[in-house]
Amino acid sequence: AAQLSHLYRQRKIIRLPDSKTNEPRTIHLSDAALEVLDGVPRIGPYIIAGALPGEPYKNLTRAWAIAREYAGLNDVRLHDLRHSSGSWIIPAVGGDRPCFLGNRAGVSTSLAE
Repeated sequence: AAQLSHLYRQRKIIRLPDSKTNEPRTIHLSDAALEVLDGVPRIGPYIIAGALPGEPYKNLTRAWAIAREYAGLNDVRLHDLRHSSGSWIIPAVGGDRPCFLGNRAGVSTSLAE
């Protein structure tokens, strides 16, 4: 889970020392993302605190259900958005291979090609 010590606000990144590919990962943040993070209460070591002191936020199920209902997207999963955004991003940035987006999304090269 991302900790406050992983957030480099001046550089607009979160630098995770470990990821699902067992490699460090850099997450680039937009100004809008930084603005959202500025509004998150700072409780404990994690960027987004969990229900229990000293633990990270663990489950997006309830928050996602509320967001879907608000947006009128009752049958959309978070994973669906990941795939849809990839379909829009590759042409927009001039990428022409699946590994281009896979590398950006934190998928190892062997999985992305």
